[in-house]
Amino acid sequence: MTKLLQSDVQRVGLGYSFRWILHADMATECVWHPRKPVGRDVRRILKTGAYRRVRDQFLRDVSHELSINVMCMEA
Repeated sequence: MTKLLQSDVQRVGLGYSFRWILHADMATECVWHPRKPVGRDVRRILKTGAYRRVRDQFLRDVSHELSINVMCMEA
């Protein structure tokens, strides 16, 4: 898939970092390094608020760049 937009790599502690990518087919993807966190690490990362801050900013940037409305729903 061709990348249309992407965020900077964001470090969130515990040795993890991630980047948001918007592909040309309008699919969004969150790529984690070195791997997607699991268990206790997920809870610690979410507690800091960094993941949501970066996600929300990325979606605002997508909305601005493409002049479209974007809505994010959490389950």
